[in-house]
Amino acid sequence: MLFMIVWTMQPLYVWEILQRDGILYGPAEAPELVRDFTQWRTAYHWLIEQMEQRIGPRPNPEAYPLWAWYQYYGPKQCRPDLRNRHLDSGMKGIRIEFEIAEDQILLSDLDMWHSPLNAWYLGLSEEEDEAFYAEVEGQGIQYVECMSHPVYRARIVQSWERIFDINNVHESEYWGNPQTQRIQGTFWQLSLDQVRKITPFTSR
Repeated sequence: MLFMIVWTMQPLYVWEILQRDGILYGPAEAPELVRDFTQWRTAYHWLIEQMEQRIGPRPNPEAYPLWAWYQYYGPKQCRPDLRNRHLDSGMKGIRIEFEIAEDQILLSDLDMWHSPLNAWYLGLSEEEDEAFYAEVEGQGIQYVECMSHPVYRARIVQSWERIFDINNVHESEYWGNPQTQRIQGTFWQLSLDQVRKITPFTSR
């Protein structure tokens, strides 16, 4: 079994829960922004389905994912920079470095994750994006209506799976420089014995 080192940024009270219980699960309810925005709920529920298919079922039916960094800003800066804002300003937090089996975490490209969040088609080139938009318009459909159209919704949702192809998405300049690629990870639970190092901080 192969393992990787990743980092999760959490409020201090979450670290206290992990110390007390020895294990931390994803939250039992959706984050506030997910509750407020329909398209974000769609993206999160899609991601949960992908996680269940790729790394296994949720530990409980209501669990939402935990998030970590695998590569914060390119391969030379994997560890998150504490000088940047990670939590609400002034909040006490903890950077937890931990080890996790590769089959227990789902990695994805952060920039590409904005396509599911905004219900966009995820093309690998400007030409592919423009061709999709032109096809939709040619059918007399407003792009904002695509997610209500069965055929185009299916194509858009299928295109989102490209966020997981982290080794190939930056072959063209359309998705940026691989030397600055940001890779996130989602997982279901964290055990205290996985923790390698903690670093307290106060969010900027």
